[in-house]
Amino acid sequence: MLDNIIEFKHVVKEYTVGENKLKAVDNISFDIKQGEFVVILGPSGAEKSTLLNLLGGMDFATSGEIIVDGKNIVKAPMNPKEVLSSVGLSSHENQFPTQLSDALDSETGIVILTLLQKMSQEKNKGNHCK
Repeated sequence: MLDNIIEFKHVVKEYTVGENKLKAVDNISFDIKQGEFVVILGPSGAEKSTLLNLLGGMDFATSGEIIVDGKNIVKAPMNPKEVLSSVGLSSHENQFPTQLSDALDSETGIVILTLLQKMSQEKNKGNHCK
């Protein structure tokens, strides 16, 4: 049986706007097993970028746990420059997340998916769809 490489456990991400709290991510739980190839789909405004920022360690969760390779990264964000460089978007490092998601046109998305699939195959992790 494959081990979980990523686990989201009851993850919440809230933003405070004036006196109101906006839940961008509301109690999400899922796991990804080592070697699985996962695609996140949804309409504009579905908070795909927020989810990816949390997963990439570039943003903090309000609560819950995000376990990546056995380490809880909820309060330990990764270096954004390294993350952007690894997916070929280093020239966009001075943009806000909403502007960054605009840089993910279909051509760039295909490049990123191809890169991720290649990395998965090179590490002999298999290739499963979820």
